[in-house]
Amino acid sequence: MPNVPELRFPEFSGEWVEKRLGEVCSPPKYGINAPAVEFNEQLPTYLRITDINDNGKYNPSKKVSIDNLEASKYILQDGDIVFARTGATVGKTYLYNPKDGLLVYAGYLIKFTPIKNLVDSCFIKFYTETSKYWKWIQIVSMRSGQPGINSQEFSSLKILIPPTLAEQQKIASLLSAIDVKIDLQERKINQLEKYKKALLQKLFPTKDTKVPELRFPEFSGEWVEKRLGEIGNIYQPMTISQKEMKKSGFPVFGANGLIGYYEKYNHLTWQILITCRGSTSGTVNKSLPKSWITGNAMVVNVDDYLDTVNKTFLYFNLLKYNFKRIVEGSGQPQITRQPLLKIKILIPPTLAEQEKIASFLSSIDEKIELKKEKLKKIKEYKKGLLQKMFV
Repeated sequence: MPNVPELRFPEFSGEWVEKRLGEVCSPPKYGINAPAVEFNEQLPTYLRITDINDNGKYNPSKKVSIDNLEASKYILQDGDIVFARTGATVGKTYLYNPKDGLLVYAGYLIKFTPIKNLVDSCFIKFYTETSKYWKWIQIVSMRSGQPGINSQEFSSLKILIPPTLAEQQKIASLLSAIDVKIDLQERKINQLEKYKKALLQKLFPTKDTKVPELRFPEFSGEWVEKRLGEIGNIYQPMTISQKEMKKSGFPVFGANGLIGYYEKYNHLTWQILITCRGSTSGTVNKSLPKSWITGNAMVVNVDDYLDTVNKTFLYFNLLKYNFKRIVEGSGQPQITRQPLLKIKILIPPTLAEQEKIASFLSSIDEKIELKKEKLKKIKEYKKGLLQKMFV
């Protein structure tokens, strides 16, 4: 079978050439092991495995610096690619972008610098996103203890490469353009989610107040304080085991949302859920109609109180509540029913105001979901190209 991709730009022909990563890159180099210090603009930024997200982008939750006399030897340059060499993130890669600033890479990373007249760095980076690459990672990293791949093993990685730089660059250019669309879509989603979060703070009263900062002009009067147990039935449903789950059927909701399917459902209508077991205790979710809800979530069922409270309004109201304050236990965190019954919340005096708030916030959720669906399709398109444009 000839070494040519299924999908190819028409101006290129000829078989792709097999090369080892070490043949097309300068000798690999491990990063520097040194303690991180508080971020300081006068010092280089320290790049760690945790600063690289699942998309291979530099996205630190908190920037840190490195204060070490040897640090200058480990500064990344344009075209450098670093590979995570150990742990759960083994195989993750990052192509240095000068826009990310002065970066010094840490000891759990290995740097490869592709030779410019032989191979395009961006092409190599996209190769590391293919399923073929990840199958290799899975096989080579299998060890008795901690998963890991050393520099010699990474150097032995076989890659089929187009015979010309022009073809490599055209493939990289197309995939980079798709990445730009993905980044743009993710930014739009993040902006909408931040907007929603800000609205949740303003459309509901804050501590020690009984009117919200932002209100629809046709409504007035103080909001009414209610205990959660007064406006809803709160209970923990029966859990089913993983063995009882099915490949299809009615959706099953557990501690962290949808977890599988089952042949029966225990709730006809959608419900508000509060995670009551595990490290995510206190997280607010909602189920789908005709679903099975397990005992890892506490149900706040207001179906018998709809003449008093709008269910969607209550869901948004509870999203902003800090349930961590009632989490019990250090080994196995949990939330029990009694503290939930006593929680005090404020609701508007009329259903009309509740419904208007619920409708407004739901419209934002719909926009977020539409953008997430578009993002999913773009990613699926890219995944298909990675499958067909690489050998």
